[in-house]
Amino acid sequence: MLDNNRSELKIFLNSHTIHIAKTIISHVLHTAPNDIYHRIIETIQVLLEQQQMLSTMKTQEQKDVLFYQNLGRLFYAIAFIDNTVRDEEVRILKKFVSSTWASLDNQPDAYGTDSAFQIEVVFNWLDSEVYSAQDSYDTFAAYYTSNTSLFTEGVRQKIIKTASAIANAFSGLNKSELILLAQLNLLIKD
Repeated sequence: MLDNNRSELKIFLNSHTIHIAKTIISHVLHTAPNDIYHRIIETIQVLLEQQQMLSTMKTQEQKDVLFYQNLGRLFYAIAFIDNTVRDEEVRILKKFVSSTWASLDNQPDAYGTDSAFQIEVVFNWLDSEVYSAQDSYDTFAAYYTSNTSLFTEGVRQKIIKTASAIANAFSGLNKSELILLAQLNLLIKD
């Protein structure tokens, strides 16, 4: 009977009803025999811990994918701000993704590859769609502003280093790249 109750509780409990469920069950079971009451409370605690662990894992996975996708938007904006993505810029991007970003946290995405490769996926997609550099930058800026806690000092330094390398990949900096790098520096400064 307890196993059936456990299954029903799994369905019932979710992140919005955990507190309410604990309160209701505590009041309802207050009159139950002590050993049954404690078994049910233990079962609820185990289910809550499992749910919290799953929720944390899903949030981490979503954060990683969105984080790296938005870096792809930023680096695309840097490369395309002069209306052309050059082979040298793509080569530099790939080098930095492999050497700098893939080693950041080694979290696999839904396909089992390092989430950092989402940078390249988004970059290539935006390039194939000839997406606006300014729109890409603005999307990154909005994400950054909403998620500043993800951008530690070390991450911000890596962003500047990567963006600068992409901008310098072909014939040094031009005016539009210089302006966008200045905007980026202002956005992510301490």
